[in-house]
Amino acid sequence: MRTILPLLLLACRPVEATDLPICPAQLVAADQAAEADTRQLPADVWLAILVPGFDRTTRTIPDAPKDCARTPLVPPDHTLPARPLTDDDLAFGTGAQTPDAAPELLVWAKLLKTEKGRAYGPVALIRWSARGLEVRGIGALHAPARRVRLHLEPLADDQHLLVAEGETCPQDHPPPCPREAVLMPLRAQRFEPFELVEGTRPPRDARLLLDERHDFTGPTGTPRRLEIHRRLDLRSATPEIRATIRLRDCPRDCTDSLALDDSRPLELIDHTWVAPEDPWLALLATHTNPGP
Repeated sequence: MRTILPLLLLACRPVEATDLPICPAQLVAADQAAEADTRQLPADVWLAILVPGFDRTTRTIPDAPKDCARTPLVPPDHTLPARPLTDDDLAFGTGAQTPDAAPELLVWAKLLKTEKGRAYGPVALIRWSARGLEVRGIGALHAPARRVRLHLEPLADDQHLLVAEGETCPQDHPPPCPREAVLMPLRAQRFEPFELVEGTRPPRDARLLLDERHDFTGPTGTPRRLEIHRRLDLRSATPEIRATIRLRDCPRDCTDSLALDDSRPLELIDHTWVAPEDPWLALLATHTNPGP
């Protein structure tokens, strides 16, 4: 099998100063660009692009690793393990796909996998050109580790949003695993980990739990279940959190006794996502803590 070696160059073809790649250009030979566009670069080459100093022989990251923009990679509440990385530690997704733009894709290196079922590592937006590839966005992503789906979505004012959806499977957790989505806007070629404020609740990480279920016993002793299924709707100028909520009676086969559809705007104000209170919390409090 032919080995594909990337050429690390300090400059690329002349471009406007405001449109330079955020990282030094990472190029492959032009006659191999089409092959690379199909994501056939070897895993160790991708890892070397995302983490400069990656040892392709031992497949280990350097001490005090940095991303290709020389920003330190420091996971929250953890240290990065000294373990060999595998092909499974890479995840790919889709970037902007427009007729007049060069092809783009997202690449995520999962340097750390936690007991809570999440992973951490650099994520990059790669743009392909006739000469090879350029890094057009970079950041550190902390997202579900299992069955992750990465996609870049347009926002208002020519901004873009990285959405990382996947399953968060803690150790020894039986299936199905909780599904969640992590939101990271792209600003000045940086994926930013902004916070989310819902109603009057304290700020928290901008991640949405997509599916929740709570089983309890109703006032007559009948088993009951509250379920919610959320999704992010990005079709309008202001994103929306859409949800379907069901209260179900479950003596044998669960049947709906209440079904609600909800929609809440999700606005990006400065460096914070802001949304109204989640109605799931009020329903949960009402039906599981009915009081005397």
